[in-house]
Amino acid sequence: KGLFQEPIASADNWIVGESLFFFDILDSTYRTCHHFPEDRGIRLCGYTVYCRETELEKFFEDCTDNIDRQNLVRELVKWTKQIEKCVRQYFESTQPTNVEFIALFGLTLWKDEIINHNECLIKTASRIRSEILNELHIYYKMRETEDYASRIELFYDFARRFQVMRLMHMFENVW
Repeated sequence: KGLFQEPIASADNWIVGESLFFFDILDSTYRTCHHFPEDRGIRLCGYTVYCRETELEKFFEDCTDNIDRQNLVRELVKWTKQIEKCVRQYFESTQPTNVEFIALFGLTLWKDEIINHNECLIKTASRIRSEILNELHIYYKMRETEDYASRIELFYDFARRFQVMRLMHMFENVW
């Protein structure tokens, strides 16, 4: 049957829909850190497109006249700096592996705050978070990582902080 029982089968689309923008923030920032570790002015806009803050005006040059390009560029630069401050610095300080990043992705998706107090979804989210943490445990044991509990705590803490940023609407209306 998949993740959900019949009464909440439509919830999977809702959860992904609600989280898609935040997935983009996490994914693009993570990839930016890997591909452009020394260039903080780059933002990945997709899987094949990136831009530098200094070139945003040129990027929007051929927009229609009824768009306030200066304001658009100013807001994008402001947002990019906010993402850098909140997310990129975290990735740079923790240096997550690909496996840890996928776990972080899952922990961020399956937060109780996203579930909207639906008891069945809360149980499902709790089960999935436990499975993610169990997989991390196995991953660390296979790598013979010592004191990995503190590492897991770092990722869980970031997932909580990211959710707080989301609840404070820090990422709204930017793209």
